[in-house]
Amino acid sequence: MIDESARLDSVTYKDGTMRISYTLITVSKNDVDSDAFSEDRKAVAASVSCADNALGPFVKSGLLVNYTFNDSSNSQIADFQIGKSDCL
Repeated sequence: MIDESARLDSVTYKDGTMRISYTLITVSKNDVDSDAFSEDRKAVAASVSCADNALGPFVKSGLLVNYTFNDSSNSQIADFQIGKSDCL
């Protein structure tokens, strides 16, 4: 658990892409504006992914990080990718 509302489900790597999947355990997809949520979370994820001392150099050199957020019933709320162009 990341906190009381979010769970990290998996982190995998294959062919230059890291996939990170979260479940928001207190959220229902019907209660969320998916586009606004994606835009907000992508901005946060880009900031963290690019600035992190461990992950940032890899993203800036071409690693793609794909983030997926699902709701409590496993319905997808957001799915987006962060790459070096997001680190400008």
